[in-house]
Amino acid sequence: VLQNQDAFNDTFWTRTVDVPSYALVTLKLVDTRYPVQSDINAYSLGWGMGHYNGEEILSHGGTTFTTYSFVILSKSRDYGIFVSNTGSKRAREAVQLITWYIQDLLLGNEPWLNSTTYCTFPSPWMDKGTPKPDYDFLDGYISTENVTNLQEYTGTFTHQVFGEVHVSEQNNSLFLK
Repeated sequence: VLQNQDAFNDTFWTRTVDVPSYALVTLKLVDTRYPVQSDINAYSLGWGMGHYNGEEILSHGGTTFTTYSFVILSKSRDYGIFVSNTGSKRAREAVQLITWYIQDLLLGNEPWLNSTTYCTFPSPWMDKGTPKPDYDFLDGYISTENVTNLQEYTGTFTHQVFGEVHVSEQNNSLFLK
C-alpha cells in the first residue's frame, strides 16, 4: 500500500466539474460509435476523475514539447498504469491508446484496439472526414523567439480555483510564488 486508503478515497471527491478537455490533457470517447466509453469530467486535487468502460478512474497527464506522460489509477480494481513516450504531435494520442489497451487487459476484456485499429484510430469507428481531436492546443501560445524583456511577464495573476500567483524577475530569471 503506497497511500492511506482514506486519503486515497478523498481524491475521488469532486472539486471542479466541466473542466475543458485541453486542461486535462486527455482524449474522450463519448461518441456511441466507439465500442467503449471513456470520459474525464471532473477535477480533484490534481487528478482528472472519470470512467473507462464503466470503471471509475483517476488520471493525470502532462506534456512538454516532445514528451507526453499519463497515469491512471483504479479505485475499485486496485491497479495503476503509467505510460510515457517521446515523439511527434501524436504522442498524446499514442499514450492514451496504449493506456486503453492495457486497461482492457487488466479488466479481463478483449481489447477493442489492435495493431490495425491502433494505427488507423479513430477509424473504423469514425469516418475519415470526421475531424480528430485537436492535439495542438498549445500552437500559437508557444514562441521559439528569445525573450528580451522579462518584465513583460511579471506581476500577480489570479485564477478562480488556484488563487494568486506572483511572478517576479531576478537576475534575468522568472520566479513564481
